[in-house]
Amino acid sequence: MFEQLTKITVDVFRAVLGASAASAGTFRILITAKVGNEEKPMLLVGNAHGQIEDGHIIAIFNPDEAILGKVIADCAYAPGSLKEKISGKCDAMIELWVDAYKTDGVSEISRYKSTEQKPAKFIIK
Repeated sequence: MFEQLTKITVDVFRAVLGASAASAGTFRILITAKVGNEEKPMLLVGNAHGQIEDGHIIAIFNPDEAILGKVIADCAYAPGSLKEKISGKCDAMIELWVDAYKTDGVSEISRYKSTEQKPAKFIIK
C-alpha cells in the first residue's frame, strides 16, 4: 500500500512543482486515487519550491471530511502531532520530503495505517 501511495504522491508533487512559485508555492489537492483495487479520495497538501526543486507533501488516503480543512499546506507538523490529528480518521497517511533534482530524492518523514480499512468516505464529483 505505501509503495503505491508514495508513487502517486511523488507523481503529483512533480506535476505541481513545475507550476509552483519560485520560492514556496503551497498546494491542496483532492483527487480520487486507486490503491490496490479500491478507488478512494486522497488529500494532498504541501509546499513546492520551484526554484530549488524540492518540497514537502502529506498524502491522506480516504480522509474523513471533517479533517479536510485541518491539515494545512503551509505548516510543519511533528510526526506525532500529525498522526494524532489523523488517527482513526483515514485509511493511511504518508508524509514525504522530495528533492526533485536527485535521482533518488524521496525521504519518508512519517506514515500511518489504520487497522480497519473503510469504504470510500465520500465521492469527488
